[in-house]
Amino acid sequence: MSQRRTMSLGPVIGVAKGIARRLWPHSGQLLLVVDKAGWVVDEFGDSLLSGLPGHLRTRVVGGEWVSARNCTIHFINRTWAWSEGILDRVHPSNRVIGLWQHGRLDAPEQKLQAALDRLRRLHHRFERIQVLCSSARETLLALGVPAWKIVLLPQGVELQRFQPVAGEAERTLARRMLGVSDHAVVIGSFQKDGDGWGDGDHPKLIKGPDVLADAIERLREHCPVHVLMPGPARGYLTRRLQKAGVPFTAPGFVSSGEIPRLYHALDIYVSPSRDEGGPQGVLEAMASGVPVVSTRTGMAADLIESGTNGLLVPIDDAEALANAVLELARKPLLEASIAKRAQATIAAYDWSLLAQRYAKELYAL
Repeated sequence: MSQRRTMSLGPVIGVAKGIARRLWPHSGQLLLVVDKAGWVVDEFGDSLLSGLPGHLRTRVVGGEWVSARNCTIHFINRTWAWSEGILDRVHPSNRVIGLWQHGRLDAPEQKLQAALDRLRRLHHRFERIQVLCSSARETLLALGVPAWKIVLLPQGVELQRFQPVAGEAERTLARRMLGVSDHAVVIGSFQKDGDGWGDGDHPKLIKGPDVLADAIERLREHCPVHVLMPGPARGYLTRRLQKAGVPFTAPGFVSSGEIPRLYHALDIYVSPSRDEGGPQGVLEAMASGVPVVSTRTGMAADLIESGTNGLLVPIDDAEALANAVLELARKPLLEASIAKRAQATIAAYDWSLLAQRYAKELYAL
């Protein structure tokens, strides 16, 4: 009787396995979950994928993770933090790794506070949670995440793509193509700092566009400023600069292949954020030989020794931000020295090197 029962189960098991293969034919893979919005998170996933060893069988995916079975799912995006119930859709056969990019405990934004609450309630569902910087690690510890579960691994930059300008002729050409005066002090701000993916008329205050605008208004009294601000949702900053009479170039969404050339038009890169994981623009600027002025937050606070390989200023201090930019604009030797040392610092953050650390410190656990 038992033999007959065993024989009858064979076809059923075979059908079940066939269904599972159709639902997810690549079990055992590492899935890097991104936004599929064509922005920084997607570049993060693609760049990491390019440096990971082949035996991890890695794919960059959007929503396909829902059907995954027996995979390692690394949420590089923060879908799980922004929306309730996302982790309930993960099949229990999968191993889940989260990425917490930023979000201070005192963040005024309701959306961030809701995300912090989810992190507090849901961290037990993750095998590991990655953070990009020291301040994010402190946030997780304060929320009760066990230290052993937290893995500090920074994001990287593609050093083959982001390199210093070859010479003044190339810099002049880059500026003229953007309609920038040869005599202007060109300040770059490449981060998305408006809410949503539309015009961005409402400022994303965590990114500090109001602080940047205040600083630029101070700067224009001392030097001929021109702001280069690619990217979507820049409506708030655009209005502020127009009202102040500050010239700017805002080309909107720019393909990733065009971004390195934009850095060649800059004198100084500014990151005015109140809270950050990276930001990516700081790494790209350092690799491109552009001196950085940043608030003391995110990876910038970990990477930059103020006065040596960049300048750090207090959060929410527009006057200090303006003064730091003005100091670099007036001291070309300091500007050149900082740019050179920044390149030396960023050499260890090439994705080809960092991806090996991800494989050993995050995925091999």
